[in-house]
Amino acid sequence: DRYDKPIDPSAGVPIIWAIARTDDPAAPHESRGSAFLEGGPGAGTAAAAARGEAGASLYGLLVPVHAAAMCASFLLLLTGMFFPRFFKHRKWWLKVHRRIGAVGGILGLLGVGLAIYTVARTTGVHLRLPHSWIGLITLVLIVATPTYGQLMLKIRTKSKLYRSAHRFLGRLTLLSMAATIVLGLFAYGVL
Repeated sequence: DRYDKPIDPSAGVPIIWAIARTDDPAAPHESRGSAFLEGGPGAGTAAAAARGEAGASLYGLLVPVHAAAMCASFLLLLTGMFFPRFFKHRKWWLKVHRRIGAVGGILGLLGVGLAIYTVARTTGVHLRLPHSWIGLITLVLIVATPTYGQLMLKIRTKSKLYRSAHRFLGRLTLLSMAATIVLGLFAYGVL
């Protein structure tokens, strides 16, 4: 019909697919994947089917690893938040706070990287769900919060405004990360 895009039979076309038990667009999909229908004379569907199966198996493998990395990151960052709150009278609190935050941040960046790679290798359509939008905000906060904390230490200020801003960014990071995790569980059909 008039809404169809022209398909060049010699070039092939990328496709994505999803299967659910209902026609409700908000219902979680039980199976999903992507493929590339090869064009040209005599192009069969075997290669496309193989790519579709590879995309689905990659998705099934990397999504749980992504989820585990993000949950571990969240728990580490949440744990790191308690050190300045409850152990400030100890000499070692800052060192532990920074190390736990660094490991949590690295796991968060790894989790986001896995998500970007998985989407690129399967559907190729980034930022199509609220999960990915909030995830992008979370990524910015994961980088901004420790950067601001380091800057605060570098200029050696004791200003309560700087500390309050760092605390606010940290709490916003955790809130954004929690929202991203919940939205991801909805998107994957767990909730």
